[in-house]
Amino acid sequence: MSIKFTYKKAYSLLELLVALLVTSLVTIAIMSLYTSASRQFSQVNSSGEIQNDSEILFSTIENDIVRGGFVHPLRGHVMTDGAPSSNCLDDTLATDTAAFSLTSENAVKILNSGDGVSACFDIPNFEETLVYRYKTTYQKGNGSADRPDENTLYKKVIRTDDCGDIDMTDTVDPNYAYIAHDWQPVSTNIDAIIFSYPTIGSTIKTDILDIDISFISKNNDGVRLNFKKNIFLRNKLLASNSTNCKDYCPNSKSIFRNYNISDNTSYYDPTLSTNSIPRVRVVISDNYVNGEDTLEWNTAKATELGITATFDTTKGLLIANAASAIGADDMQAFIRTIRYVNKQQTIESRTRTASNPDREITMVLGFGDLCGPLWNLLGRKDDNGVTHFYCYVEDITSGRFDGNLWWSQAQLRAANSVYYNLQGYLTTVTSQEEQMYIVDKITNNTGTPPAAWLGGSDVREEGQWIWMDGPETGVVFRDSDGDDYDSTPTMDSFNIVVDGSSERVWRPSEPNDCCDNNNYVGDDGNDTSITANPTGTWEANEIRPTLSNLADANNDGRFEERIADNNGTYNRGEHYLQFSKVTGGRWNDLYLSGLIGTDLYSTSGYILEFSDNWFGVASSCPSGADPGGLTDAQRFACVRYNETFAITLDDYGYTDAAMLDFCDISPGNPGE
Repeated sequence: MSIKFTYKKAYSLLELLVALLVTSLVTIAIMSLYTSASRQFSQVNSSGEIQNDSEILFSTIENDIVRGGFVHPLRGHVMTDGAPSSNCLDDTLATDTAAFSLTSENAVKILNSGDGVSACFDIPNFEETLVYRYKTTYQKGNGSADRPDENTLYKKVIRTDDCGDIDMTDTVDPNYAYIAHDWQPVSTNIDAIIFSYPTIGSTIKTDILDIDISFISKNNDGVRLNFKKNIFLRNKLLASNSTNCKDYCPNSKSIFRNYNISDNTSYYDPTLSTNSIPRVRVVISDNYVNGEDTLEWNTAKATELGITATFDTTKGLLIANAASAIGADDMQAFIRTIRYVNKQQTIESRTRTASNPDREITMVLGFGDLCGPLWNLLGRKDDNGVTHFYCYVEDITSGRFDGNLWWSQAQLRAANSVYYNLQGYLTTVTSQEEQMYIVDKITNNTGTPPAAWLGGSDVREEGQWIWMDGPETGVVFRDSDGDDYDSTPTMDSFNIVVDGSSERVWRPSEPNDCCDNNNYVGDDGNDTSITANPTGTWEANEIRPTLSNLADANNDGRFEERIADNNGTYNRGEHYLQFSKVTGGRWNDLYLSGLIGTDLYSTSGYILEFSDNWFGVASSCPSGADPGGLTDAQRFACVRYNETFAITLDDYGYTDAAMLDFCDISPGNPGE
């Protein structure tokens, strides 16, 4: 047997350290080259970050160019007490020899086939009473006296009203000295720079600017490194919207211009044909002044989409119906054109409130056949930030009283109603403001308060009136029957204003628990036979009336609803809340079956309510991608089916985002 020995060389610690150092240097060099080659650039977010030349250059250009198209709201406001007419660049009012409207074309302009770009925008003085227009230009050197180095990018800022090339050096603008300057170098080592608008699909996107820069290596003239960035020109396409100038401006606001119909397009995609919207309602829900306030829209867009739109001056309501249900994305496009306009041309005479906002405007999307043919589901946000939705549902055909609904049937239909992800209920009225809103806005087809069921009852305890459904379930709003004047209104019992006077929300002498012989509910004490009902049975889940063993008091086989009083005595009477017509929507107690005909006590339907704190299934829109298998209610939770916006009329410092900021040169023509 032979034995073979293998020898291996041992390394010293010093040799190992040297090898490790060499390996580390090679690795660092490779990573550095890789990082330089694949680096992506973004806007500078912190001055403390270490930025390379290209990042700083891109950020500098972006900060200047995105201003292009900004028109200060003072341009449209020419009151002499702080915003003089010199702010107005409209030739019909100002002394200038031409109209200097800032068009989208001048807002951001690409120069000389792409080697330069300019942006035109407004800057106010420190007091924000005077506005001046400036133009910033970036352009590569061309060997001229002004821009001598062809590998340098230069910048110039001038004062100009018309976005031209002549600097208004005689301006009185206090900003001029430190803003305006002639051509100054910004960055060297530029081999080429190209500004362009990208083409997405077949559309040239003029609100996006692509910047392509080829840098020359500082150490090797033969080496080039290319970088690219795109910039969203957020002001450019808005530029021409606010250049009109009249002495009654600003008088308008495009309240829905940023509205998006879906909070998560993975769950609810507006572009899908299955997601359609048949109609929309927009109401000036708070402080509407007939003759002063109006809503307008783009008639061309409405015609294009087959939408018929009208403005109801009595209610301050925009009614827009599609000829057939249109895609959610199309309805979104129409809604974005809706704007508020104040028609009062004397600014000081506009109707203001003691505290802002001066107006509130609520938009509500349509949903199937909800609320019947009238479909005026209107919205209102209360003082707690909860949005409520109301409509009158007329039903004189499906009820058991010659077609009219018993209260219990109306309660059941309301509870079974769905609006996107919200569950319905018979209306609960908890404040004077809510009562007056319903009286003013929720009417029948004749424009008057309807004869309708509300959600209150004392059926559980005689004289103790509670709300039977919705977020206020079980809340007591009255603890006695009788004609008591409520001298100190509270949430549970309040008065209303009628012709300038405080009146009870209940009709005179109500609730009076009247009319023992009218609350007949059936032919036997087991609630199984109802002569007037074609089916002869109660509807599934319908609330049954309360009967005692003395209910057939007349011994005639006719059973009446009886409620036990505090003494244990069963009494017939009226136990359900009615919103009565003719009397301006004031309240009345009525027996279960109600009345029919033209009498002021008749009930022809019910007032249905939804609120965004009373959900059906899903209470909020999920984040992330659609996992599949979702219910409609879960998807509908992602629909922004309502929006409420505030309007402020008198903040001429423009610190309040709700302040009017556009000029409508022909106010008072809805739809134009």
